[in-house]
Amino acid sequence: MESFSADSPVTFTLPDFHSICRYPFRVHPKLDEVSRASEKWLADLGALDDAWISKFKVAKLTALVAGYHPDADLDRFRVFADYMGWIVLMDDWLDYAHQEAARELRECCMRAFHDSDFITEDRAALMIKSFFGRFLQTSGPGCTKRFVDGMELFFIASEREAEYRDKGRIADLESYLAYRRDTGICIPLFALIEYTNGIDLPEEVVSHPAIKAMEDAANDVICWANDIYSFNAEQARGDNHNLVSVLMHERGLDLQEGVNVAGALWKAGFQRFEDTLGNLPSWGEEVDHLVAIYVQGLQNHIISLLHWSFYTERYFGKEGPQIKKDRIVRLCPRRAI
Repeated sequence: MESFSADSPVTFTLPDFHSICRYPFRVHPKLDEVSRASEKWLADLGALDDAWISKFKVAKLTALVAGYHPDADLDRFRVFADYMGWIVLMDDWLDYAHQEAARELRECCMRAFHDSDFITEDRAALMIKSFFGRFLQTSGPGCTKRFVDGMELFFIASEREAEYRDKGRIADLESYLAYRRDTGICIPLFALIEYTNGIDLPEEVVSHPAIKAMEDAANDVICWANDIYSFNAEQARGDNHNLVSVLMHERGLDLQEGVNVAGALWKAGFQRFEDTLGNLPSWGEEVDHLVAIYVQGLQNHIISLLHWSFYTERYFGKEGPQIKKDRIVRLCPRRAI
């Protein structure tokens, strides 16, 4: 991690993504109701203490899901909200886990996904059995496989990140960009677009190079925006697995230069996403309608993150609304873990 000395800047300026990405943004009308129920589910089944409960309340994770799927039926919205609480809990825990602990968590969780008869007292697995059991009641076979495969990729990539952390290494840019697509949980989230809309895309669609390119571009802009927005909080706790940190380390950039280059990558990625939309083939009227639903879901994911990142207190505390206006972030001091 690049160290920040007394001569380092005390503020940096975020790139302006909102003026570029102008997708419509709406939230689910049942946000408050589902948020209360999902937070209670997470606290009870996860056996969270007061500190964790408070952390998740200010994170406002259900609001992110509400922007992903503003028209979802209530049951599917609730499943997605519960999943989001669980996966962020896993992601937060993995941020501090050693490689062996990350491997053990992967094995336990993936067994819970694959074996409905798995008997366990592990809290992570019990939470899977709860939300995934409800998921399976209405999910299609293709969507289910894509979701579970995406979870496997997430856990494998998180192990790799833990290995870098254990060895005190910072990934090179090429390696980071590759595994960031898996640690960002976009692959299972994209499968949940199908689930939440009650569709199951045909294999000829999901395997098409144009769809793959579109998904990769959406994955990149979501993960890279998240890296830029979360950088301050992550550097404060000594976490260097972030696009800005990787760029600073590999290219010898200062903080603002690193943020600017990361922002330029985002803008190129967003243009790549837009370009793929204009080059999608046709599979016939019925299938094209399903693809249009899926594309709308990807756009919702991109724009919801851009708004939610300043609504949650996860990255900017209570200063989010002001930072959204002026884009100026005060650098947090490094804290002991």
